[in-house]
Amino acid sequence: DNYNKKFTFGKGTTVGTRLYTMADAIAQTEARLKITLANPAIPEAQKRVIEDTMTTLKQQFPLSHQHN
Repeated sequence: DNYNKKFTFGKGTTVGTRLYTMADAIAQTEARLKITLANPAIPEAQKRVIEDTMTTLKQQFPLSHQHN
């Protein structure tokens, strides 16, 4: 599918392109998760797992489209 193709890099793909792609994926994931986190049907324990996972992901890949 298209999502997996996004992370399949060719030999000529630059590091900058790879970092941009990862940052873009993190930003898109974070935007989509805001909707999930706002859903009152999702238990608070699951929301904390989502938030912790995103925090870990952003620590592992500090490059982001958003500046904190």
